[in-house]
Amino acid sequence: KAMRELDVYRGHVLTVEEGSLGGVSIQFTSLDTVGREGVILQPGVLDRVEHEITGFSRHGPRLNESGFHLKRGTLLYGPPGNGKTLTTRFLAGVARGRTVLLLAGGRFGSMAEACRVAHRLQPSMVIMDDVDLIAEDRSSSRDCSMLHELLNAMDGLSIDADIHFLLTTNQFELLEPALALRPGRIDLLVEVPLPDTACRERLFRLNCASVKHDGVDIAGWAERTEGASATYIRELIRRAVMKSYDEGGSVDLRQTHVCLLYTSPSPRDLSTSR
Repeated sequence: KAMRELDVYRGHVLTVEEGSLGGVSIQFTSLDTVGREGVILQPGVLDRVEHEITGFSRHGPRLNESGFHLKRGTLLYGPPGNGKTLTTRFLAGVARGRTVLLLAGGRFGSMAEACRVAHRLQPSMVIMDDVDLIAEDRSSSRDCSMLHELLNAMDGLSIDADIHFLLTTNQFELLEPALALRPGRIDLLVEVPLPDTACRERLFRLNCASVKHDGVDIAGWAERTEGASATYIRELIRRAVMKSYDEGGSVDLRQTHVCLLYTSPSPRDLSTSR
């Protein structure tokens, strides 16, 4: 019991991956702090996901006593570039006292071991970005071995394990229904859509906060960029800043915003259309 409680990895953010010489490598990882003000989603979305973490943590002992399981899964889905990964980083920050294990892309091969580590270091959270890379519908012709490993790893944990699986995907329609639509594996589905006009205005103000933009019609830009993703808006501001340097050596968006309206590609060229 003392070994578990005093484990050097407990309470930290970790990456788990296959070692270059075999076995598994566990590395300490530092994440950039993401505050609530930096996650711009439509009203209620962030509150809903955050409650899934804090609520279960707060009521965990009572739920256990009542015979309900603590193991749970949340899936964030929607077009790329709209804040799913940023949301997971924010949630990792608010999950105080939890060990956070990060898996992404080529690191899914260490999934079974990551789940074992998560069980040993619970309360814990396993974050898997782009889960569609391994969890495509079994009716497809692709190799399903990694999908089976994921399902087995999630199902093999004891029902009283205080482990939260937090998954993201850009392509919900491709996912295996036995994962995406089965409570006990995924208990909460949350769509992270393209930002609406109000969110786009907040995104413009957030990304313009450190540069001079008095007189720039930000509300007008929010109206004109329907269909733009959050990352597109950030790129638009970055290019405006670069153009300001080209034109005058100082950052002043008043010099460039009209020109950019005509020289920037359509938002639909860089983001998923509705």
